[in-house]
Amino acid sequence: MSGSRHSVASPDRRTPAVPSGTGASPSASASSEETLSRKAADSLPSTTAVGLLSPRSMRWIIARETPEASASSLRVQPRRSRSARTRTAIRSTRGSTMLDMVTIYEKREVVRVRPATAADGEAIRVIRNHAVATSTALWTDTRQSPADAAVWLAAHLARGSALVAESGGEVVGFAVYGPWRDLDGYRHTVENSVYVREGSQRLGIGGALLGALVEAARAAGHHSMIAGIESGNATSIRLHRRFGFTEVGTVREAGLKFGRWFDLTLMRLALEG
Repeated sequence: MSGSRHSVASPDRRTPAVPSGTGASPSASASSEETLSRKAADSLPSTTAVGLLSPRSMRWIIARETPEASASSLRVQPRRSRSARTRTAIRSTRGSTMLDMVTIYEKREVVRVRPATAADGEAIRVIRNHAVATSTALWTDTRQSPADAAVWLAAHLARGSALVAESGGEVVGFAVYGPWRDLDGYRHTVENSVYVREGSQRLGIGGALLGALVEAARAAGHHSMIAGIESGNATSIRLHRRFGFTEVGTVREAGLKFGRWFDLTLMRLALEG
């Protein structure tokens, strides 16, 4: 059964506090500026860029060259049409050293998908065993030992069917495909498995892995790819649909995990034609 772990809550994102008043006076603005913390301003690097992209696609950019020149370095780039609330927010920030809000941009490491190597074995084993212990993505209670994991990975390396996602020098996910059935008549049909490390879900890693895995199986000359997904895993089902997989059926109570019976949704993608 393929496993796809994409269901953990998304990273923390704070909603920026936008001034809600509609009649901010010049004196109030000046008072606010005078009470800004010089210590906080001086803690910034000599050149700092802070961006905010609102749901209304308004972008504010502050380019701070020095603490003294910060008031003149504000560039406001609003949309042509602005609401009353937006106009008030822009007026209240002009001439300010800092915005009284939190940027919604997050620092994210670049994720690189590459073929797995034997050196990735332990990182892959940790991710897989976590899924065994905590999820219904993989219907087994048996965790891999280092020796078992090495044998399992070696088979995938031999046929070039294992990929890893790497970020910041660490493996944050992996994907493999293997024979759907052992009989030789099924040799051109493969089944996929995609796993993302706990804490790294909902960052596009699963999609990057699945897309690369599909292309690898296609390049290897396979005819179709099967995904067997626990029917309650809506995130994985949506992900596979996005890559062209279609549902071909559901097997009721196909597997037992944590003392419960689970249904199995089968999805298929044609790799040829």
